[in-house]
Amino acid sequence: MISVVIPTYGKPELLRQTLAALEADARQLGERCEVVVVDDGSPGQATAEVIAEFAQRLRLVDAGAPANEGRARARNRGWRAATGRWILFLDDDIRLRPGSLLAHVDAQESEEAVWMGAVITAPEIADSVLFDYLDSRGTAKLLPGENPPARYLLTQNVSIPRAALEQIDGFDEEFGAYGFEDMELAFRLEERAGARFRYLAASVGEHVHHHTLREYLDKKQTCGQQTLPRIAQLHPARAREMRLDLLPGIGPESALSTLLELSWRWGLPYAVRAVVAAWPGHWMAPLSYPAMDYLVLSAYRDGLRRKLP
Repeated sequence: MISVVIPTYGKPELLRQTLAALEADARQLGERCEVVVVDDGSPGQATAEVIAEFAQRLRLVDAGAPANEGRARARNRGWRAATGRWILFLDDDIRLRPGSLLAHVDAQESEEAVWMGAVITAPEIADSVLFDYLDSRGTAKLLPGENPPARYLLTQNVSIPRAALEQIDGFDEEFGAYGFEDMELAFRLEERAGARFRYLAASVGEHVHHHTLREYLDKKQTCGQQTLPRIAQLHPARAREMRLDLLPGIGPESALSTLLELSWRWGLPYAVRAVVAAWPGHWMAPLSYPAMDYLVLSAYRDGLRRKLP
């Protein structure tokens, strides 16, 4: 059996899309599939109403939390309430394309591994170069037949054998805020459970959550302040792999880190952000990707400075 675990907080209409997209595949699987929704203390009744609606249409388990506990705890609550041999983690704003859930089952039956599905921006919201950048990250970089590194793991569309999660006791619940909790899980799956990582091109999730460039960078700044220090502390040998070794207090000082620090002090990120924000649609989008990499690193640094004494 496969258990689909979906934590959710305050996004009832997006959750409705996520659940509706599962129906056809789940119907084919029948008793071999369950959907576990973890309402992480959403305000109001709208989320509960969506869950009740789909309880009539899916084999659905409501594993709601009494209050908002954060992403890592919500996912742990979900997979521990599940009964499947394999756990498919989805976010509440991911719309799986038809056949994607079936593809995870087929993949796990052929080889029990960590199977990372593809995630792309939903066409109706891809209105800026930011979404071209996001769609070029992670598994999108893989060559045909290439296996993904652990750091590419995102819990937007990934199936993991339950036994592997049990072996490492799931997510680190100290990651209460956004960011890095899935990558940290992947590192422990690799190091302690000997997990193998595979790419599942046949499973495609469409990310339906729109955000502006400012909102995206604000989230990265939050990462720098709240969750980046923890993953750097837990996995210092991975800093270079995560491209965090150029940040102050994380990696050794180098000519490049010094140059970056000077650029931040001179205010270069403001100019770079203005250029990216004014980028003409999707025109020659790859030219903007180095600028986006720089802005993400800058946002991490700003958040980290707020965290450091």
